[in-house]
Amino acid sequence: MTALAVMVAAVLVATLQVAATPFFTVAGATADLGIAAILAALLVGGPRQAMLMTPAVALSVAFAGSRSPGLLLAGYAAVLPIGLVLERYDLPPTPYLRFLATALLSGAWLRGVLALGAFSGGAAFAPLVLLRDVITPGLAFDAVLLTLLYVPLRLSGRAQLRFGLERRGWLP
Repeated sequence: MTALAVMVAAVLVATLQVAATPFFTVAGATADLGIAAILAALLVGGPRQAMLMTPAVALSVAFAGSRSPGLLLAGYAAVLPIGLVLERYDLPPTPYLRFLATALLSGAWLRGVLALGAFSGGAAFAPLVLLRDVITPGLAFDAVLLTLLYVPLRLSGRAQLRFGLERRGWLP
């Protein structure tokens, strides 16, 4: 996957996130396609592609919608470190559960960062409502979406779930 393909995919994800996901809700919450795109780039191209996809998706989603690019980048930037910690400590023990745990922890982090941004912007502070109406249904939707993403990639042999960079340097 080249840098141009990453940019095109990021714009496509942003377009779908803004235009299509509002029509597919679970209890008023939508799936986050940005996390799915970053994890798909990780599965197909490895951590380097995921590192390219992270800012591309954050900026694309921010500019396509009306969200803060900084908040989205802070939210999406946690995907790889969370996955790396889970991989280093072998938690959970299977690749699929590790993938799902990474996605769910990252989704909770992202939604929490966006909620803190909303709270600091003047929204009413209601953590229980946030947990019940936004975070929990959003994470359930993410789990289903990411399972539908992971299973075909894994069965096709394209999924290579690894979060750490090789020790050979930064350049390919």
